[in-house]
Amino acid sequence: MTFPDLPLTAEERALFDRAARWPGCAWAELTPERVQQLAASEGIAFATALLYDRVRRAPEHGSFIERIESMPESEGLVPRDLTVAIVPGGFHVEHPDSGADGRFLLEQAKALGLQTAVVPLGSFPSLRENARRLCDWLRRRPDERMILVSLSKGSAEVRLALDEPDAALLFRNVAAWVNISGLVYGTPLVRWLFERRPRAMLIRLLFWLRGYSYAGLQELDRGPAGLLDGELRIPEHVTVVHLLGFPLATHMSRPLAQRGYRRIAPLGPNDGGSNLLADMTKLPGLIYPVWGADHYMQPAWDVSILIRRLFRFLGEEPARRPALVGSKEQT
Repeated sequence: MTFPDLPLTAEERALFDRAARWPGCAWAELTPERVQQLAASEGIAFATALLYDRVRRAPEHGSFIERIESMPESEGLVPRDLTVAIVPGGFHVEHPDSGADGRFLLEQAKALGLQTAVVPLGSFPSLRENARRLCDWLRRRPDERMILVSLSKGSAEVRLALDEPDAALLFRNVAAWVNISGLVYGTPLVRWLFERRPRAMLIRLLFWLRGYSYAGLQELDRGPAGLLDGELRIPEHVTVVHLLGFPLATHMSRPLAQRGYRRIAPLGPNDGGSNLLADMTKLPGLIYPVWGADHYMQPAWDVSILIRRLFRFLGEEPARRPALVGSKEQT
């Protein structure tokens, strides 16, 4: 799982060596515009490797990454009254094979003896509708301490729930939020889908035939004044961890991810057509970058150990956790 143990090709090792030697460009300085320029001049593969290198070196994330990767397998017994609650991604009913249903995460939580639950969200209604369902679900569990884990579109719905005026009360029993490949700032793929009228009309027809929310797709658009634009606000008591895939084009194993990657590649490194990786520099909380994983978080190497270590770390009471740079629990 640590860098020396990853199954890297000779090309990938050369990219990492070059990224490590590249002058300047701290993690916080890598804006979408700067990364787009680097991808145009140095190639998208190099820009992806540079982002990965810099997030691992960033003071606000590096100590957390090191902590997770150095945890002994026997460390971090988790309390049995802790629930891992999955907020599924879009189309999780029709396409569970994508990983959007969070089944793999539930298996890892159960292996640790944790309680599990799945928030009953619609497959693809509007973001606001699923956010309301999530809020109602949380209100019915005022005393159940949990780790909330959201995937893809589900993270956008968590974000809208966090925008509610009573978010601190709604999330009072949420010890941590794990965002996996979440569309918290929207996706540029929506703009691509709508830029040509015949394609937009075809998508609208398809969504109508299948009972999906066309408005929900529009709400996922990335850009100024969009529904997901602006600051992501987190209650003080919630620890936030973002698991983000950092893939190259050669890592894409699914045709959908391959097509999505190509469609927004002119904007810079992305996780397979959904998230621009440079957007992630403004995320609050802690980031763990997963090399070789696309938006569906299915790299060539086994991430089960990583997931279990993360759950064990988050399951500890905040007072017993090591203080980490970037964590709100640090004084």
